[in-house]
Amino acid sequence: MSTSIRRTKLLNLLSIKDDTGGHRQSSIFQKRARQIVETWDKASSAAQREQRISFLYLANDILQNSRRKGSEFVNEFWKVLPAALKNVYESDDDHGKKAACRLKLAVGAMPEKIVTAFQSVHDENVTEEAALNKCKAAASLVGKMEKDVESTSAHGDQQGSILVDEIQEQENVLKECVRQLENAEATRSALVSQLKEAVQEQELKLELICTQLQVRSTILHF
Repeated sequence: MSTSIRRTKLLNLLSIKDDTGGHRQSSIFQKRARQIVETWDKASSAAQREQRISFLYLANDILQNSRRKGSEFVNEFWKVLPAALKNVYESDDDHGKKAACRLKLAVGAMPEKIVTAFQSVHDENVTEEAALNKCKAAASLVGKMEKDVESTSAHGDQQGSILVDEIQEQENVLKECVRQLENAEATRSALVSQLKEAVQEQELKLELICTQLQVRSTILHF
């Protein structure tokens, strides 16, 4: 079955309305959420590597369509998404990694988003440190090689062409380091954005509490 057909079937199942109300309707919706997420998880796990990103977008569609009905889908997806996201993040290209990061930040309330953003930074930390060290070493080596090229060229030394090839190799290393550091920059920027949003949210709540305390204090002094 193609991903597009699964997408249609799962979204149609999500849109089915129940005639029952109250607690029973909530219980039915929770059961449906569990069934849909289990179906998604099995299909995603069995999918080919190039199809996994499509399943991430499908999960995002389901989450967005279900938000107005409650948190059942968020709760169920949190049981399976971390493993699915990690799988895509570790085995896919930059496009897959970016899709995984976007979905991580789309799921859950503010605490979950911050934890997820921190986890992404933590996961990238080893690669980031290695890229920084390789970048420094390559930049230093290229600088030294360029001086050697100038010296050998001035003396007509044929070693100059070999040094030029080595410089090109180190420049390729630098390009790869830059790509990795750009990914690290995006991951850290996402974390900073979530932290700023959280601080702003808490400042607004703090201001509201302080205002209420001032009002109560004024009333008590009358």
